Amino acid sequence: MPHTLFSQRRNMNDRKISTRVSMVAILLTCAAIVFITSSALNLGNWSSDYYMLYSRPNALASYLSLTGFEGVGASHLFILSAQRLAQSWARHVQWESRKDYDMVLIITDPYGLLTPMSAAILRGSGWMLIKVDPLYGKPSAPNYLAQNRYTHTAQFTKLQLWNLEGYNHIIYMDSDMLILKDVVNAIAPYKVTKETLGVAQCLDGPMINAGMLLITPSKPVFRDMMSEVMTSEYFTFYQEQGFLDVYWRNRTVIMPSHVNEFVMNITEDCVVLHFLAEYKPWKICPDPVVHARACEEWYSYDKSQ
Repeated sequence: MPHTLFSQRRNMNDRKISTRVSMVAILLTCAAIVFITSSALNLGNWSSDYYMLYSRPNALASYLSLTGFEGVGASHLFILSAQRLAQSWARHVQWESRKDYDMVLIITDPYGLLTPMSAAILRGSGWMLIKVDPLYGKPSAPNYLAQNRYTHTAQFTKLQLWNLEGYNHIIYMDSDMLILKDVVNAIAPYKVTKETLGVAQCLDGPMINAGMLLITPSKPVFRDMMSEVMTSEYFTFYQEQGFLDVYWRNRTVIMPSHVNEFVMNITEDCVVLHFLAEYKPWKICPDPVVHARACEEWYSYDKSQ
């Protein structure tokens, strides 16, 4: 009898051990599956396309700030807007004009808002994705700070384009712009050097609108600008625009206003349309009566997909 009881207890212990081993094996298997799947999908992460830079002599560039300041939904709308800019480049700029241009999208993404799917969509539209650290200037005056998104979206980051010395020149456009005509041909007569900056004539005042710039990259110029960002006097409400207006004063090459037309004042001669400030297409286009032409252009990309 004692021998039988001992055998039964041993069998029970063996079964318990076997069950625990099975549970551990199942947990390890699940963990392995999650790890392998996460690695394969690159969840919550994306890599920069540094190795693709400088494959062509010039670049079209834009800047995508995914700080989440305006909400995650707004960040995804700006991703869509960057895609539309790339599509308009392909639609309206002839191949002979754009064949010498890489497409470079610099991105600040501190919270991982750019999903692998969004990254694939942007790459599919032609962009090289370059992750950079955000650059900030002096804060706005206290009475402006609460309402000023420019401070929170690190607009000085676009100055990093001056570091891309492998390009002869860079056409920079904000990601909330659409090309309506061949912009390369439109700006061809305007030449810039490391000592000058190409800007579109601003019809609403003397300050530079930094939505459209023609840049000759230079690391020494970048370092010099950054050395003055915190010390020079400029209108901080508009952040990098106020700074560039002061830094490049009397050293600008003025391009026609048609290459940076604000959506409120669009004309038949418009080459590049700018949905600046609060006039974003997802805000004005639900009621397209006033901005009919701009909204028609924006929605035309939905129909072509």
